[in-house]
Amino acid sequence: MNELKHYEDQALRLSEKELKPTIEDYLDTMQMMGILMYLRLNSGNFFLPCGNGKFRMVKGCPKGCSDYEVLIQGRHIFVELKGYGGKQSDEQKAFEEAVKRQDGTYVIIKSLDELIELLE
Repeated sequence: MNELKHYEDQALRLSEKELKPTIEDYLDTMQMMGILMYLRLNSGNFFLPCGNGKFRMVKGCPKGCSDYEVLIQGRHIFVELKGYGGKQSDEQKAFEEAVKRQDGTYVIIKSLDELIELLE
């Protein structure tokens, strides 16, 4: 029994970087099955090659936006992923408040189990 408790404790100590592939695999699978749609929201600006050695700037989401937007059964859910010990930045807190002011749903998840429970 102690081994199981140790395993559960270790599972809860994943970093965001370690947790992200599992979350995205799950979301990809659910999207391919037609159960939901999701977007990975990237903040900041990006430069993409457009030929002849030139690049164009693509503007991403504002700093602090959630990691994902999930659409399931008509519900839009902004999902912020946090690993063990992870905390929201001031910009992320402001984004959460803005979503909630519009009666939107914003959640912080720390495990695949939390995401599955949320989407049920």
